[in-house]
Amino acid sequence: MTQTQDPYALDQEAIAREAADLDSGGYAFPRLKLAHGRWVVRMIPAHPSREGVFFLKLQESFNVGPNGKKIIPPSQFGMADPLMDDIQRLKALGDKASLKRANAMNPKKRVHVWAVVRSFQPVVAGSSQALPVQVTDPKTGKSFEAMGPHLWSVSGYHFTDVISILNDPDYGNIVHPVSGRDLTIDYTPKEMTKDGFPDYSFRAKPNITELGDPAWLAEDLFEKHRIGEPSEPDYIIACLKGTEEAYKSSRKEERAERESTAQHAPDPATQQSASPAPGGTEQSAVEASLEEIRRKNLQAAKGAGLPVDIRSEKHLAPPADKTDPTLLTQEFWAGVNGQTVKLTGQVIQNDYVDKGHADALQLMALDQEGGWKTATFRGFKKAVSDSPPPPPAPTGAPPPPPGESVASDLENALG
Repeated sequence: MTQTQDPYALDQEAIAREAADLDSGGYAFPRLKLAHGRWVVRMIPAHPSREGVFFLKLQESFNVGPNGKKIIPPSQFGMADPLMDDIQRLKALGDKASLKRANAMNPKKRVHVWAVVRSFQPVVAGSSQALPVQVTDPKTGKSFEAMGPHLWSVSGYHFTDVISILNDPDYGNIVHPVSGRDLTIDYTPKEMTKDGFPDYSFRAKPNITELGDPAWLAEDLFEKHRIGEPSEPDYIIACLKGTEEAYKSSRKEERAERESTAQHAPDPATQQSASPAPGGTEQSAVEASLEEIRRKNLQAAKGAGLPVDIRSEKHLAPPADKTDPTLLTQEFWAGVNGQTVKLTGQVIQNDYVDKGHADALQLMALDQEGGWKTATFRGFKKAVSDSPPPPPAPTGAPPPPPGESVASDLENALG
């Protein structure tokens, strides 16, 4: 009789993978989380593809959304960024609660380094008394070095001390695999300091030592584990709403569906003869909507006198062939038939610019700053239309629009 497999048997490999993830804090690689005491680590040199830069410097935002998630803002890579849009929106609101929320989510500089732990000497809780040096992890029973490289993340401010050591010619290249040096880190958590901030002290070991296992240098660990990739806009929106878990579940279902579809995909020859399905329309509409929201948020922030990230300035510019919407909401002094009248930007656009009189109409700001300039110079642009061109403009200044002249307003303003 053939022995059949137990249908209720555990998948031991899956269990082992899950246990490894739990030990690493949910990551597929170990992270170095410092505890109170003295650490001796060896930083891993750069993979050849990184041209000598062994660390990765990023901006990261914490406390995003009601569940306090961590985000890598896409704006630092020149990409659309709902998080920065929301921060600008909150700052533009100006109330204390909004400003506090915006400041909590503001990006902070973080530096990531791959390092191997040599040893750890813990400190007794609540005192400065040091315990014996440990070379094995009490949780796993493995030696620290046997666990291989850990990802160590530190603030950009504190990493300047490491940079100063690297920049000291007396130490040389401390990350060199053969002639490098270990780094000693004395770490005190924020709970144990007077100012409420963690305290670091860095020193390079005087003795030169080799790195250890050459296999640690075989691949780009940043690339392998996708460290530093920007967060997806949809995920950021989910975090801001507090629905990130539902988003993750949805993405898992989508991946499962794609994999199932791929397994049952028709023959490629049959696919080539099929008509391609239209696509991108919905996505294009979403992108256009996000772009308009982004522009309005930035304009509101700038109008409120708040600093705007220079990388986002491009989103403030209207399309090259359209009048900036902010001009349409402003008022100007306008010279019409020898009189000075006050007109809104929308009237100027509709009654003059769109009818071909932008170069003939002289405008001045209400505060008279900058003097008289044509509507074209002020940034008004004729709307693009498929309709036939208007008849030739009459010579001389265009007639005033219907309504009462307000020449007296200018006289009153000039006092």
